[in-house]
Amino acid sequence: MQHRRGGLTGSGSAIHKTCARMIALMILALCVGTLGRAQTITPPNSQQERSRHIHEILQEAKSYQAADAKTRAALQEIVGRQTGTFAEFEKQCVDLQATLAESDAMEKRKRKMLVDLQFEFRDDAKVKPVFNLLYQMEDISDKVEPIWHGMIACSGILASAAQNKQEAYQNICVDPAHQQLSLLVPEMNRLGRQLQVEVQKYGGSLPRDFLQAIGQ
Repeated sequence: MQHRRGGLTGSGSAIHKTCARMIALMILALCVGTLGRAQTITPPNSQQERSRHIHEILQEAKSYQAADAKTRAALQEIVGRQTGTFAEFEKQCVDLQATLAESDAMEKRKRKMLVDLQFEFRDDAKVKPVFNLLYQMEDISDKVEPIWHGMIACSGILASAAQNKQEAYQNICVDPAHQQLSLLVPEMNRLGRQLQVEVQKYGGSLPRDFLQAIGQ
């Protein structure tokens, strides 16, 4: 029995590409001055300390870039596979689980960097909407991995099921996960467009790869 599509191509990949790079791109915008042009009234010594802390966060963010790109490429390859048999789908889920485990610690650290940057810009009302949007997009990201893990768990259940059940893995495991992910895409795209508008208010625009990731 052949299946023309398997795994979580399309919507799942698009959401993860957007969420995985969210904070890195926001930090890049800060680094080139897109948001950094916002003025705050801060005593000189405090301003120096603030600048030093922001620089430290930016340097840490840069240190993650290579690993982030590697993880993102691995995930895109995995979810983009065309599985024609249950064995191929099962292998896809094993690889997906391993990749998600590798990226978990990195994503948690990115969330911490977002919190730290928000604190440094706490006195600037103009930047607040940007952070609000980023947190909303992170919330959507938090809804993606449970869907993937649900599909992985489904493959584990089918591993001990009858052959006819295994051959129906697309309907049983993949399609429900894909439908759940598809429900998240419109909201992610809407937030992405709003984020672009907010950043452009400061005279800049989001990086091209981010716009491509959200389908703009």
